[in-house]
Amino acid sequence: NRSSDLNYIQDQLPRVVVVGDQSAGKTSVLEMLVEARIFPRGSGEMMTRSPVKVTLSEGPEHVAQLRNGTKKYDLTKESELKLLREEIEAQMRASVKPGQTVTNDTISLTVRGPGLNRMVLVDLPGVISTETAGMASMTKSSITSMCKQHMANPNAIILCIQDGSVDAERSNVTDIVTSADPQGMYDT
Repeated sequence: NRSSDLNYIQDQLPRVVVVGDQSAGKTSVLEMLVEARIFPRGSGEMMTRSPVKVTLSEGPEHVAQLRNGTKKYDLTKESELKLLREEIEAQMRASVKPGQTVTNDTISLTVRGPGLNRMVLVDLPGVISTETAGMASMTKSSITSMCKQHMANPNAIILCIQDGSVDAERSNVTDIVTSADPQGMYDT
């Protein structure tokens, strides 16, 4: 079965799980690895509402394709990038059930391009310190649980992104990452 073979291969690839406080720059780091601006962005509002799993691989053209989708997005064209970002955002919003702010339903896509290393990137909603108006009451704990679940993958390489203006000791994400990998926190 080709689908189960592909899932097995993906599960064996290095998996960079990007965890950080909301608006700490996770998306910017991911887009540097993907070499394209594929993730929805917003200022001051929560944009990542579900895990986004991006499987990278080498290929002759820089293209992206959503899982179960037929359209290939040319990542060298701004109009195609915009369409892809809009589709990812629409899928996120559609997967969030009424009364919730985030969901654990993963949006999966592949990105191929010259010089891209084979790996899986996982973007997660930003860790928050408090639920604000309009957020479901379980948003903070849902995000924490989601982060822990993805960091527990044995192939996970945890990439902790923190705002440089906040001491690690006061960051919301430090305790979550330390509990998943007590030996792995390094100051750089």
